This record gives sequence, C-alpha cells and structure tokens, in this order.
Amino acid sequence: MFPCESGHRRCGPPHRRHQRRRRHAAFCETAMAPVAAAGPTPPQAGAGFAPLRLFVCMGRDCRAGRSGPPLIEAVRQALAEAGPAAAHISALSCPCLDRCEDGPLILAYGGEAARQTRPPSGPLAPAPLASFTHVEAARLPALIARLISP
Repeated sequence: MFPCESGHRRCGPPHRRHQRRRRHAAFCETAMAPVAAAGPTPPQAGAGFAPLRLFVCMGRDCRAGRSGPPLIEAVRQALAEAGPAAAHISALSCPCLDRCEDGPLILAYGGEAARQTRPPSGPLAPAPLASFTHVEAARLPALIARLISP
C-alpha cells in the first residue's frame, strides 16, 4: 500500500512519517491524505449536539415479563425513526441499575459518561441528564423528542 493515492512507487513506504511527506511532495502532484492520529477516536456528535447515551436497564426485574430485550430494540427503533436529529444519541443495555421499583428504567448521560459502556456509579458519579422510569414502548417517541429538543 502506498501513502500516495495515485500509487506512485517513488512515494513508497518511508521509514519516518516526515520523510514520507517530503518524498511525496517532491515526486507527486496528487494531494496526500492527512495522517490519522493514533489512539481511539471519540464518538461523533450529530446535528451539532454533544453525544448522549441511553442506558437501558436489563436487570432481572426490568426484564421479567415486562420489557427487557424488546425495550432495547424499541429504543433503537425509535432512535432510527427520529432520523438525523437523533444521530447524537446511542442506546446500550446495561446490568441492573438497582432501582428495581422504577423499572423498566432508562438513564441518559452526556459528556464523558456518554463515551463509557456502563453507566457511572459510586459517590462521585455524575447525575444522569434524564431518568425515565416505568418506560413502555409506546412512550419512547415522546421521550426521544424530549432529548432532541433543547
């Protein structure tokens, strides 16, 4: 694989990144794509909003006979139906949130917590931006609309 999009052999694989740019500029008129920084990239926010993550409780009481797995699918379907306005919102299932009396439960987090795979816990954990209790699939479009509107 050549760093040059046109595939010139003279622009071939260098030993150092700075040499690659110099060598490419000397032998090729084609623009070279910027070199990506190493490391994980943060999730992209859609529609100019900061990313939000919905954590759907999948504890035994939230799942047993009430919602559970169908609820996470319904949340993802409601997000897809909301279109580009909800592009900054993602949904993940999570283990029991220890609020069984409020279940089925969905917590919405933003900021650094939205980049995690589990909701924050402990005494120093940030509070959720929104907490939806006793969630039913029929209420999901209204809940998503509340998260989308400023």
